[in-house]
Amino acid sequence: MKTKSTSRIPRTFIRITILLAITVLALSTLPGSRADAQCNWQFPTNWTDGTGDWFNPLNWGPSHNAQPDCGVSCGHPLEVDINNAGTAQISTETAQACETVTAASVHAWKSGTLTGNGTVSTTSGTTIDGTLAPTGTLTISGDVDFGPGGTMRCNVSSSSWDRAEVSGTATVNGKLSVTLTGFFTGDFPILHASSLIGTFSSFSATYTGCLAPSIVYDYVNGYVYLHVEATCQ
Repeated sequence: MKTKSTSRIPRTFIRITILLAITVLALSTLPGSRADAQCNWQFPTNWTDGTGDWFNPLNWGPSHNAQPDCGVSCGHPLEVDINNAGTAQISTETAQACETVTAASVHAWKSGTLTGNGTVSTTSGTTIDGTLAPTGTLTISGDVDFGPGGTMRCNVSSSSWDRAEVSGTATVNGKLSVTLTGFFTGDFPILHASSLIGTFSSFSATYTGCLAPSIVYDYVNGYVYLHVEATCQ
C-alpha cells in the first residue's frame, strides 16, 4: 500500500518562497528602509548635504535609514554632525512623528546650519561652529556653546521675532546677525538661557529708516536682547 504524504511542498512553491525572501532582504538594505538598523547607533551620524527636513531619514548618513532621532525607543546616536554646507530644519510644520530630536550631542560645523522651531534635546550639549538660525522659537534642552566662528541669525519685526530658548548654559561667542523688518522700537529677547556666559564678538543689523539697534546682555536673568531705538524726531 502506498501512502501519499501531505507534507511535501511543490517545487514551484519553494522557488517562489525563496524569491520572496531574497526580495525582502534586498528591500531591507535599500536607503530609506525602516529596518532594525535604526537602532544601531554605534557611530556619529552625519547630515548629508543641502537643505532639508531633519525628520527625513534620507538626509542622514551613512546608512540613510533613520533620522536621529524622532523618539525611537531603542536609543540615540552618539553625535549628530551637521556639515557639508547642510541646513537641518527642525520644524513643527514638517515633523512627521514628533517635534523633538534627541542625541548625545549636536554639532553644527562651520558649513552647517541648525534651524527651525522645534526642540533639540542633548545630554552633552549643542555646539555651534556654523550657524544657529531659529525660525520662531527654537528650544534647546541642555547647554549651547558658540565657537569663535559661530553665528546666530535672527529676523525681527514688531510682532514676531526669532529666538532660542536654552534650558542649560549658553556660552556666546562669534557673530550675531539680525534683520529688522518695519519701523519699531523696544526690547526683543532673542536668546534666553538658565545661565549666560560671554558676549558675541561682533554684531550686525540690516534695517531701513532711522533706527539704532544694539545688543543688551542681562546676565542675572540669562537674556540677550535686541534693543531698538528711533533716531529721528
